[in-house]
Amino acid sequence: MPYPLEKLAYGLRRRLRELATPSEAYDLQIAAPNYIGLQPIQKVQLVPFAEFWIDEEGNLGKSLHPECWPKNSHKKPGNSTPEQSRAVPLYIVSRDLQIRIFKENFKMDLIPDYIRLSPKTLYFFDCVLNMAFIESFLKAVDNTIDNITITPCSFTSDNAAKMLFNAPACSVLEHITVTEPSFPLLTWLIETFVEAKRTPLKSFSVYNATISIFKIDKDVLLKFIKAQCENFQLVIFMSDETDWQSALELMKKLFDDQFDRCDKVHYSLKKKLVYIGNDNPYVNCYYILRDD
Repeated sequence: MPYPLEKLAYGLRRRLRELATPSEAYDLQIAAPNYIGLQPIQKVQLVPFAEFWIDEEGNLGKSLHPECWPKNSHKKPGNSTPEQSRAVPLYIVSRDLQIRIFKENFKMDLIPDYIRLSPKTLYFFDCVLNMAFIESFLKAVDNTIDNITITPCSFTSDNAAKMLFNAPACSVLEHITVTEPSFPLLTWLIETFVEAKRTPLKSFSVYNATISIFKIDKDVLLKFIKAQCENFQLVIFMSDETDWQSALELMKKLFDDQFDRCDKVHYSLKKKLVYIGNDNPYVNCYYILRDD
């Protein structure tokens, strides 16, 4: 049952402020900026880039990169005690968040409560993404993400992937980058995007792709591409081990009916296109979606 803050006695407000984490204190002061007893003001430090990882001993590692460090920054927040907690600013990850080597038995509640996750760009590297981890991650993030990179990771189930990409935090994604091998398969991921009602993408990039990506149903792929932004790009960088003769045969079946092939395009082209290639410039090609 909600209890109005204004009915709290001054002493209880002071006690509430003492017990609040930096993140909770910040929320309280945003909700009630003029209430006496919720002081001192919770200081905030924006962090454009932050990374978290699990080390070989299973401990959380972290690196925060603020635009500028506040005074006394040599006093590492990770070493603060509860008695020092008021002096710890609330670090808000405001742009790029990188998460590395999180496996099945780790959750985002390992992240200290003096760090708030509000990234626009998200990187998962070498992680095992199960439903428990995804759920804890989505609870920890408090804004929408524009750009997500997953490389090389795997979801433990289709439902874990759906939980991430269908979440409100990912509802306005503009750019997705994935690296194969991955689970679920990229063809499944594209099919899932076709089923979901979401804002159009600007780009979808795949690295180290195998020719299995060209075995997707061409009607599903066409529907996926048509649903995206006017200048949408599907970028596919093939594996170095690609059998290009087999790949070209599959590409011909997949694209020739609805796309025009060309060897280069102008950067200002306002068309939906598919780029396929790798480090070898002789096998790079573009497929431009024809107008209906």
